Amino acid sequence: MIPSDFIDDLLAKTDIVDIIDERVPLKKSGANYMACCPFHKEKTPSFSVSPSKQFYHCFSCGAHGSAIGFLMKSVPNARKNSKRWKKPCKPAPIFTATSSKSTRPPANTSTDAA
Repeated sequence: MIPSDFIDDLLAKTDIVDIIDERVPLKKSGANYMACCPFHKEKTPSFSVSPSKQFYHCFSCGAHGSAIGFLMKSVPNARKNSKRWKKPCKPAPIFTATSSKSTRPPANTSTDAA
């Protein structure tokens, strides 16, 4: 089992709007962001993301949770519902306990000719 302190720390370093916006096009609506729910078909946006509470909720189907819950629910359906995603899923940055910067190595950007 993953310790709850680790999960709480991870959620504190994660912005739910960035995580969900990578997969669903969000539109600012007052203090929150809205979109069509990625978990069911709908024509009118009922999927709300609260940056202050770091929580999402769909007023149609009742889906709700944190950034981790969104990823756990959406990743298994990514292939099945691929037409609904804004862009292909990218791995989330990896954070260390001492830094909020990504530990991923930089992309090879050298233009040296051999």
